[in-house]
Formats: sequence, C-alpha cells, structure tokens
Amino acid sequence: DPHATISIHEDLWSKNAVRFFKINGKVDGNNQSDLRTTRIVAMLGMLAKPGAEKAVTIGLGIGSTVSETLGFPKMKKAKVIELSSAMIQFSKKYFPEVNSSIWNDPRFSVENRDGREFLRHTREFFDLIISEPSNPWVDGVSSLFTQEYYQLVSNRLSPKGIASLWFHTYGLDCSAVASVLSAASEVFKNLLLFKIQGDLYMLGSKEQELIQLFPIPSEKKSVETDLFRFAGINEYQSREKAYKDFLNNSLLMDRNEILRFTHLFETNRDDNQY
Repeated sequence: DPHATISIHEDLWSKNAVRFFKINGKVDGNNQSDLRTTRIVAMLGMLAKPGAEKAVTIGLGIGSTVSETLGFPKMKKAKVIELSSAMIQFSKKYFPEVNSSIWNDPRFSVENRDGREFLRHTREFFDLIISEPSNPWVDGVSSLFTQEYYQLVSNRLSPKGIASLWFHTYGLDCSAVASVLSAASEVFKNLLLFKIQGDLYMLGSKEQELIQLFPIPSEKKSVETDLFRFAGINEYQSREKAYKDFLNNSLLMDRNEILRFTHLFETNRDDNQY
C-alpha cells in the first residue's frame, strides 16, 4: 500500500479461527477480542444519539464499527474514510463474517482518503462522528489526537451532533494521556470520558448536555445488553439498575473533572505532539 504494509494473519491453532491484520508489523485489529472495542465506540454513540441519521467513521479496520452503526434505527447514511486502499480490499475479502452486510447496504459508502483532510474540506455535517485511528504513538497517527483535529471533528457536527472518540491508556504515561484529554476538553463544551478495561472512550458535543442522555429510551435494549456485557455487567434485574451500574463502573470523568485533572499538563497540539 502507498501508506503502509498491510498484512493479514490467521492463527491456525486457535479453535475460534482468529484472524487479524497488521499495519507495518503491528497488530491493529482482529475478528475476536478487538470486536469489543470497535463495537463499543459505536454503541456509545448510539446510546447518546439514537436518532442519528448521518454518520462518518474515521478508519475502516475490519468494518465492525460501521456495521454496528448501520444498526441505528434511523440511520440513512453511514460513510467511512479510510487512508489505505489495501485495508478496504482486505476488509471485504478476509472479514466477511464481521462485515458482510455493509457492502450491499445502499446506506454505506467508503472513501479512500485521509480522514483529517476529509474533515477539513467537506461541507457535510454529521449527527455522529466516530474516530478510531491506530495508537497515537504509531508514526503519523498522533495528528488524529490533537486539539486541531478535534476542532475539525467539532466543526463537522450537526448542532446536536455527537463525537465518539476512541483512546487508550496502555503504552502511555500520565502526561501523554492528559495531553489528549486536554485537547478534547479544549474543543468540546460537553465531554464525558468512559473507561472500559484498557480503553478510553470520549463522547463530545458542542451543545448537547450529554449526561442527560443517560438513561435513554428503552427500544435499544439489545444494544444496551451488549454494551453492559462488554462493561462487565452480565446480569441485572432492572434496566434502571443496569444503567446505574454501567455509569458507576464505566463513566470516569465529565469535562469539569477532566479540566481539573489536566490543568497542570500540556495540551496535545499539532506543533507539540506528545
């Protein structure tokens, strides 16, 4: 591929036919354990914006995120921006058990271009923008975790649109994590930070008061059940208790708490990428 070496691997010794892809030799996704992460980033967006009709996801991977997004009850258009042409080909060829439905769905489209460049130049607005690039310490990827990038995301949100932003804690020190959280908090007036295992998920909005979105209408129960299961809540007697447990277990900080946590640290910017 012009931008990277993309390779597909299969663990022939596994009972569950584990198949994964590498970018420049680094594992970046698989059809087993990583599905939890790639689906959660869409599920949180659904819970926060169940009425979303138009969405864009930065990064295709194996296609599991956009597959989840197409399950939104009112979704009319789900676009993906993917830098690697090989990743688009391989996603369709090697991961059909995860994403087979997206390629024949008229609501789905994929553009082979740089995600940040797309956000800078498009005139479209979206109810939901999902960003799940590779790790920020991978060469060339840190620019998708800066204040300027998050501003581009915010600029393309509809008035009550939601941004669902993946991040993580592993392989980073406290100042690096704080620099990314600071970057998001500088842009989004409303921000929630969730932590589920080693992954962080930020929900950001320009106008919508996010905490009021939980709990939401009950017709999303199947999505809730999956999300609660991923968050370690396997059994619950009532939906209200499940939401309370989910928020208690997973909601780490709101914007005010993030600002108190990050005020002593630098902000991740284009000219100062931690």
